[in-house]
Amino acid sequence: FEEALAILEGAGDAVAFGSGMAALHAALLGAGARAGRTVVAAADLYGATYALLERLFPALGMGVRFVDIADHGQVARALAEESPAALLCEAISNPLMKVADVPALGEMAHAAGALLLVDSTFATPYLLRPLEQGADYAIHSATKYLGGHGDVMAGVVACSAERARDLRERQKLLG
Repeated sequence: FEEALAILEGAGDAVAFGSGMAALHAALLGAGARAGRTVVAAADLYGATYALLERLFPALGMGVRFVDIADHGQVARALAEESPAALLCEAISNPLMKVADVPALGEMAHAAGALLLVDSTFATPYLLRPLEQGADYAIHSATKYLGGHGDVMAGVVACSAERARDLRERQKLLG
């Protein structure tokens, strides 16, 4: 599964998790989210992702700033003001189906010293390969389109081989 996803995403490697939320959480930690750091995130996110960022991260000392991911001026201001570890968006948002400009977001994130994480669950590698567009992590809830039948619960993160080594360590500790 991991090898197939790495090939589909054009990634150095991919790491599977027990759920999409576990994959997302591990990717955020791998990107540097920790106490004292901030994540800038799209305001339009899957409900559980929003709750993770809004409730759990602040309780652990992490800052979160939500932005309209389509308003590049707002994103640039947040990146400049927060100096975040990461910028998080969904390629096609759930549930409002807003489409993110991944190449532009990648340029802005990298210029600010942040990594770009793209939840590409709705797009799948068939429609978008975020890493080729400037993302550092491509995340999928395999429970949805990749699983295809709604009978699998899984998540996966595609990224460079170096980042995947870090994620495998987190996978051992987080499940």
